[in-house]
Amino acid sequence: DAGIPQLRLGRALLEQKKFAEAEPVVRQAVILRRNLLGTEHHNVAQALDVLAEVLVGEEKLAEAEAVAREGLAISRKTIGEQHFTTADCLGNLGMALHKAGRLTEAEAAFREALAIWRQLGNLKEKAANWNGAWVCSVLAAVLRDQGKLSEVEALYRGEVETAINSPDPGSQAFAFVSVGDWLRTRGKLAEA
Repeated sequence: DAGIPQLRLGRALLEQKKFAEAEPVVRQAVILRRNLLGTEHHNVAQALDVLAEVLVGEEKLAEAEAVAREGLAISRKTIGEQHFTTADCLGNLGMALHKAGRLTEAEAAFREALAIWRQLGNLKEKAANWNGAWVCSVLAAVLRDQGKLSEVEALYRGEVETAINSPDPGSQAFAFVSVGDWLRTRGKLAEA
């Protein structure tokens, strides 16, 4: 597949938070995929998603938003709503919007991503459970930043209910730790 080595290297650099080094490598993957696959291919959407994440890390928020929206549009058109790439693009769009202080828009993007991850998680995909837990945690941060504290608690409690049915013990543990930490910070030690 076009651009795989570049995306692997870009993701490795991204995980190390070497955003400036990752950016040209991931941009090269986007170019390769566009040249070989055309502009509207789901693999182009995946590369744009990685680029959006890199740009968020570099605080290039306007460009990150534009790239995430482009990837999202391609993903929706080529592989549909209920796909991990669509959810990933929504997650990175939400991150760019959150960091830009556009909390209402970030909340909408994260809620949509979480709905997709939960649907995919119902299909018993392990990655969907982990990614759903991540989106839940960043959505909780957006709600907290908006002062919607009762919604944060309800979200975490709902995630625990979802995790109970998950075959993945890691996502179960993440959900229980998240709700426990939230309850602890709210002074609800007996419930935590």
